[in-house]
Amino acid sequence: MPIDPARSLANAAAAAQLWAGLAARCRDVVMSPGSRNTPLVLAAWARADLRLHVVLDERAAAFMALGLARQSGRPVALLCTSGSAGAHYLPALCEADQSRIPLIAITADRPPELHACGAPQTMAQAGLFGCHVRHERTLFDLTEAGWRHAGLVAADRAVVTPAGPVHLNVALREPLWSPGCELPAPEASLPAHLGASRLAQDALQSLADRLSNVPRGVVFCGARQGDGDVSAAAMALARATGWPLLAAATSGVRFGPHLEAGRVIGAFDAIIEAELLPPPDVAVQVGAAPLNKSTLCWLSAAGHVLRIDPAGARRDPLLAGGSLVVADAAATLAGLADLVVGAASGWRQAWLAAEDAAQDAIDSAAEPLLEVGVARAVAGALPAGTPLLVAASMPSRDLNAFARPRALGPEVFGNRGLNGIDGLVATAAGHALEAGRATLLCGDLALLHDVGGLLAAVTSRARLDLVVVDNGGGGIFGELPIHAHPTAFEPCFLTPQAASIPALCRGAGAAVHVLKSTRELAQLLMSEASGVRVLVVPVDRVQSAAHRKQTGLDVAAAARAAVEAPPYKPAAIADSPQKESI
Repeated sequence: MPIDPARSLANAAAAAQLWAGLAARCRDVVMSPGSRNTPLVLAAWARADLRLHVVLDERAAAFMALGLARQSGRPVALLCTSGSAGAHYLPALCEADQSRIPLIAITADRPPELHACGAPQTMAQAGLFGCHVRHERTLFDLTEAGWRHAGLVAADRAVVTPAGPVHLNVALREPLWSPGCELPAPEASLPAHLGASRLAQDALQSLADRLSNVPRGVVFCGARQGDGDVSAAAMALARATGWPLLAAATSGVRFGPHLEAGRVIGAFDAIIEAELLPPPDVAVQVGAAPLNKSTLCWLSAAGHVLRIDPAGARRDPLLAGGSLVVADAAATLAGLADLVVGAASGWRQAWLAAEDAAQDAIDSAAEPLLEVGVARAVAGALPAGTPLLVAASMPSRDLNAFARPRALGPEVFGNRGLNGIDGLVATAAGHALEAGRATLLCGDLALLHDVGGLLAAVTSRARLDLVVVDNGGGGIFGELPIHAHPTAFEPCFLTPQAASIPALCRGAGAAVHVLKSTRELAQLLMSEASGVRVLVVPVDRVQSAAHRKQTGLDVAAAARAAVEAPPYKPAAIADSPQKESI
């Protein structure tokens, strides 16, 4: 069989990028000889910043790595071939697990097509170390950025509290090497800054120096995922740097009393989609990555992205790279705000001008009882601090795009960890039982998917308002390419149901209101009530989608006119200081 040099080069590139990620933390590699790990051995051999130790027996290699890691305090990588070789690592990894010693076990494997067909030296290696590793992943057929990211994540997981072993199972296709396929070692990625809860002062100062005197930056707050309340600290950093504060609806920063100290940008998706303002030189991100794809690309294109996550998760879906801070987000933001030196420019003022124009345009579009107006009304009417759970798909996108920031606004949540439809009514009932009252904004399919949750909510006597956009199916699929399929779109994706939402909810024991205007919706949400109320909003899906699209165009046009007017012309944004009163 002729050798495929392109495959050899691809293997070399994959191994080189994996080590570039691992070398952010790792300095020592203990390897045992074999064939299947050839690209990984050569890529480690080529790095001047790695020390390669060759040990014949994998069991001894693993315990040697254990000693190296315990003595140095740094993770040590283990590298072996396929088959039973990796099984000899288990005793040392069990010890590392209990003793909290960071080891990175890298087992070479054969590609999927060589499993279960009698290929030699081939066994199921995924999950080989069971519960004794902090992180386990099989790597196969990734992009170069994906290989580097996998190395970064493994290195981080090995050292994030509590430290311990991790496992990467790497499957590459032959040829594993051919003459001339060696590649120069790429530069190692930046390591994460670690702090059990607060960063050391020198690490905090180093980060502040990176953020100082940067005229074009942003602070982005995405959906909360265990980050705690960062609202006041994020506002403090935005004020200290002179940057705009972009706040997703589910971030905990779009609404709240901290807005008495400054302003946030709520219509950032439309402003970014209008291509009014270039990607920032620096972005600080807390919480989840942006929901809107254009915003995600824009933020990832920043000159440098600093992500802060207390659990060490790299919230970087585009694998754009950047720095990671593993520490309490609020404490880190507040500490940076005390140390950073701002740079005067017209950048923030341009964002605020665009925000004002965008919000005025949304107000003009929010009167019809369509999904834009529903999201606007719900966010604007709920009493301060009311828990608002928003469903995934279109409700979360509409709330993010069209909800005006409010100092006395609701406390917004979303089951965005896995973006699922499951259990939304029951989740909202739990919020209501704890807080005394809650509201859920969802579509008809989300309600129908959790009829059991509706029955539980009624039985529990929770004070819960369900705002149900009844548009006859999964409206988000109309925003995706599959909507053009001539036959399968409606039955397989849109999936309209035959149930009558009002009749079903009345049968479950809930009070039902079928609404005719956004004003009626707002009045009901501001009123006192007991038990479960279902506020049904009948919507023509096609009309609502067209209205949403036109609203986006109108908002973008209004923001563009504001930014292009003096003194916020793009050429002047970075070099014409403007004073702002916040």
